[in-house]
Amino acid sequence: MSRLHPLRFITPRHIQRAAQLLIAPIMIGIALVYAQGSADMIRAAAGSYLLAITLLLAFPNIRSGDLAMTAVLFLTGAEFGSALQGTPVDFARWLVTMGTLGTVVVPLKAQRFRALALHDGWSPIAGAGRRRPRATGPIITDPRPSPMRVEMLLLPHRTDAPLGAALQPIGGHR
Repeated sequence: MSRLHPLRFITPRHIQRAAQLLIAPIMIGIALVYAQGSADMIRAAAGSYLLAITLLLAFPNIRSGDLAMTAVLFLTGAEFGSALQGTPVDFARWLVTMGTLGTVVVPLKAQRFRALALHDGWSPIAGAGRRRPRATGPIITDPRPSPMRVEMLLLPHRTDAPLGAALQPIGGHR
């Protein structure tokens, strides 16, 4: 790559900022197309795809499922809001937009499960969410790791060891 190649100056933050600037015009454009009654299935699918991709690029720290739900709510509102302008609600068009959102989100979820399988294929999926568990204890906690946590981090990961093997006393004393 040459020294003056344009991609050398573009960072992921530039793409994120550009996508954040494009969100409002895309949403306004989709709403206008629906309000004018010119939203056929192809335009609706293209608009929902563009909206989903732009949302994912604009907000990388928000879960893809939450962003997809935002797009679902907006597109459903646009579909039913078009009825206020006299355009009939088209459920086939709505299903196409929802299917288009699925074509964006499902591969991301599949990639997430692939990453989980590569990390530890035998860990339960129920605890594999990226959200932090809700706090049930005191609000203020000690930020220092406990000795047990440090020991668990230092132990090599073994899947064939019994469940309580890491908790056995050192030196065989009981």
